[in-house]
Amino acid sequence: MQLSRDGLEAVSDWLPARPLRPEGDVSRMRLCFHPEGNGLEALRALFVPSSPVDQERLAQAVAPAGWCTRGEWSGTVAEADVIANLDFSAANFDRRFFRHIELDDGYQRAVGAWETNDRFPHGHAWLTDQIHARGFKAGLWVAPFGVAEASGVPTAQTDWLLRDAGGPVVCETREAWGGKVYALDGAHAKAQQWLFDLARRAVREWGYDYLRIDQLRWATVGTAHYGGLTHAEAYRAGLGAIRDGIGTEAFLLASGAPLQHAAGLVNGMRIGPDIDASWSGIQPPARATGLRSFYHRSTWLNDPDCLVVRPPLSRAAAEVWASVVAVTGGLTLLADNLPNLPPDRLPLLQRTLPVAAVTGRAIETGGAERDTAPAVVAGDDRYPIGGPWRFRTGDDPSYGTRGFDEEAWETIPVPQRWDAASHRDYAGFAWYRTRFQLPKPSDGATERRNLFLELGKIADADETFVNGVKVGQTGELSPGGRGDAQAFRRYRVPPETLNWGGENVLAVRVLGSGGIWSVRRNRPPRVWVAEGVPRWWTIVVVNWEDEPLDVSLPLAALGVQGATFETYDVWRDAPAAGLKGALSLTLEPRTGRTVAIRSAVARPQVIGTTRHVVQGAVDVAEETWDPTTRTLKARSTNLDGRAYTVTIAVPKGLRPGPCKADVPCTVRRLESGHAVLEWAAGGDGRDIRWELSFRTSSATRKGKD
Repeated sequence: MQLSRDGLEAVSDWLPARPLRPEGDVSRMRLCFHPEGNGLEALRALFVPSSPVDQERLAQAVAPAGWCTRGEWSGTVAEADVIANLDFSAANFDRRFFRHIELDDGYQRAVGAWETNDRFPHGHAWLTDQIHARGFKAGLWVAPFGVAEASGVPTAQTDWLLRDAGGPVVCETREAWGGKVYALDGAHAKAQQWLFDLARRAVREWGYDYLRIDQLRWATVGTAHYGGLTHAEAYRAGLGAIRDGIGTEAFLLASGAPLQHAAGLVNGMRIGPDIDASWSGIQPPARATGLRSFYHRSTWLNDPDCLVVRPPLSRAAAEVWASVVAVTGGLTLLADNLPNLPPDRLPLLQRTLPVAAVTGRAIETGGAERDTAPAVVAGDDRYPIGGPWRFRTGDDPSYGTRGFDEEAWETIPVPQRWDAASHRDYAGFAWYRTRFQLPKPSDGATERRNLFLELGKIADADETFVNGVKVGQTGELSPGGRGDAQAFRRYRVPPETLNWGGENVLAVRVLGSGGIWSVRRNRPPRVWVAEGVPRWWTIVVVNWEDEPLDVSLPLAALGVQGATFETYDVWRDAPAAGLKGALSLTLEPRTGRTVAIRSAVARPQVIGTTRHVVQGAVDVAEETWDPTTRTLKARSTNLDGRAYTVTIAVPKGLRPGPCKADVPCTVRRLESGHAVLEWAAGGDGRDIRWELSFRTSSATRKGKD
């Protein structure tokens, strides 16, 4: 879409170009606009299904939850790994809600030859039998539009392949996938039959209950399709063959896909990039989950990518990602090697299940960020570093000094991967250098402020110097060292390092395969809100930065309506101070806070439980207050064998009495006056009905019973 003062023009990248026609295209364009919101609010309104039947179907759809092999093995998973995690899952998760075991990349002989390799000696049917015998459903990853050299398909069926002017298009070359990978043309009738047969075989012969179909963008490579179809028509024809092959009952999950043209053919969709178990690695999926939240339960069920909590993620970072996944209500597929998890991480995973039937929304999302890096940042002031940038492969400690002369080095664009600048396939050490001027401050205040160098994203590890002084490093700069290509480099600069009113030298030592490839921060949303039941909200607030953050959020801006509120700190399992008007928090770097907020009432009420991240949505039902007997009654649902507590806000003048329940419980009174019901052994899967009576108290001093 191109908008200018001369008008609005629709431009399509779906080739070949030709006039729109009703079948395969749309003959009308729908524009969305929200006068009091942002683009995301407008998209939410636009994507509400027009059919009430579709609205009800998507609202009632159950988002799959379970475990998958994608994550720790990088295509090297073996049969024994699956069985070990299968047994662990059966012993530690509630199988009423944790239902799926998904086999991902690494089992196949080659892309396009989807039978099992030597690491899976018993084959598909044996594996799905093992999964089913333990009470789970089985899922399988395939890249259906890809056929590698080793599969034999490209040689035997050359007319099925997508082409450009140079011949069949090579989508990727990877030895583990069978060498060069070509793309099938979904417009070709015989290719459609091949796709249909693959899906049918996976379900009927191999015994899988759902398919994850990945790398769907391969279906749209090349310059033409069989029969003159467009990319969109050919893509949908291929997806339709897979849908017909798998049947209407099986779950079809798409990944790596052109999104909108898959609508109506898939049940779920990966809507973001791959996750990595690092602070920077959870940020791109978190950002995509916010930006594409409008698809969830309006077009399909969103898949935010895997829920990982393993180190090197800190406990606080793991809580952040678990909270985001939980409040957004999408697919929840765990991807850690579960038997190897530290003991404190398992409860984080358990607390996201079952998937809450909510569609949490991100706040402060949808606005485009300015590309301000590379720059020196001093408070609200930014001093851009515009180049030119000099570049040289190799390594020498003198390249980082202030006095080195880089004039003879080549000039390179920043940002851009160095393989696009005559260094294709180079991997190793390289240096960037540039010089920049800083103005002389009139009052000297700039030198006293916190100063940062915002550099951008680098593939993969870096060591950065300003005027010969090292100001930061990301990753390991040694042979075999690992960097972080997604981490936005923001390094604190000592004030005495900079030359205000003169020339400065910036030198960046890189070990990797791409160099300074992006200058965009691309922050994820800072705030997420889900309303588990009416007037009971769960709010996730995240500090994505490397410095402490003070946050004050007007509750009305979060959609939280009311005068006064009770609050509960979800991960700390403790009541928090009451609220009026705003939620104020101080967050340490790279941490978050998940808080439940419920409108205050002049009687006891539940404000939090230890069952689930999303409060009120899973385990509290039929909550009633009898003013005559001063008794609070409720039913706690879906309880398993984990210890379980319920925290109750108690107005002044009342004190908790005994608890009566189907399963005996104990009562504690906190110094804050809150009452806590406890079941040390949890439950056996059945609901627990309980009631707590209160008595009046003339005492004004609060304390423990």
